[in-house]
Amino acid sequence: MWVMKKLSIILCLILSVYWLIPHVVIYFYAGLNLTRLGLKNAWLSVDGLKKMPNLTHLTLEFSRLDDEDLNQLNECFPCLHTLNLIGVGGLKDPKIHLLQLKTCRWEVSNVPRSLAVLAPNLVSLELKCVRPDKLILDTPSLSTLKLTIEKLGATVQVDGLASLTDLRIESLDLSYLFLVFVGSRAIRMLELELPESASQYDLLEAVNPDYLLKMLARISEVKLGPRFSCGLTLCLALCKDSGFKSCLKKLLIHVPQSESSFQLLPLFQICAPLCEGSDGNGELGSNPVYTNWELVCLLACTVLKHRTRLINKARARSCRMGSSSHETMPTHLSSHGDKTSSVLARTFSGQMIRSTSE
Repeated sequence: MWVMKKLSIILCLILSVYWLIPHVVIYFYAGLNLTRLGLKNAWLSVDGLKKMPNLTHLTLEFSRLDDEDLNQLNECFPCLHTLNLIGVGGLKDPKIHLLQLKTCRWEVSNVPRSLAVLAPNLVSLELKCVRPDKLILDTPSLSTLKLTIEKLGATVQVDGLASLTDLRIESLDLSYLFLVFVGSRAIRMLELELPESASQYDLLEAVNPDYLLKMLARISEVKLGPRFSCGLTLCLALCKDSGFKSCLKKLLIHVPQSESSFQLLPLFQICAPLCEGSDGNGELGSNPVYTNWELVCLLACTVLKHRTRLINKARARSCRMGSSSHETMPTHLSSHGDKTSSVLARTFSGQMIRSTSE
């Protein structure tokens, strides 16, 4: 039992130090057959760092690393399969060049001039950065990319993304990101979210509504985060065309609990004849598979349920005040409700005609 415990400590070492010189610690353990190493809250010097060929998992968190271009990290840890660099400072032109790397999470804490990942066997990459002047991804085996970025720089080299199928983007720089990362690639799953600092109006300024709808129609599975879903209700209200061929078969969206949610109709209209639809609020029901016009019907129910809730609240408030509900009923409920009903009625007619003809 004691031998197994000691062996576990040797093979998996997790350290947490505060503004020390961890290169002494690493050097002390360099002769051991470490397979996993984690360092947190540290100031890391690479002077005298020895090669650790058995290390396969490395995590550095909220630390300063005196290795501006990551050359020493690449040289001393050549067999890494998993690399996590979270809030690591001291980098200027970092380049991850690891031939055996398979998964990587990289959250850049400062604003380096360039970011580069050269990893032929990398399968999954989660990259969070601000606005690097240069971004290079030479990762031909990469299938999953999660990208959080404020803005792409002028120089982007991502030709080595031949295997990319799952893409998550959290940014307002959507037009450029779509052009670079979606383009003519065979993306199967696309997940979109807006930055926490974004308002619901920012999406209107970030991308053309018709272009956005056409990009979503090219993907078979689309997931839209809460902030993106909220901004999308305003964006899709300006769409002029939704009558084009679509590949969308699975949709996850957070339907806003307001009458403005009927503005999502153009998105539901481009769904394939059978679409697996769901949302984060449970408003679309429990049955996961719907025809596209059934999705429209369910959306209508969501809108009408919300309107009914508002009317009931207004009536309850007027009863407490001892006045007639007709006298105090907010005029915007009836007028907006009539507008919503007419839009939905026209949509139902169009959907029924399309379904019949198909």
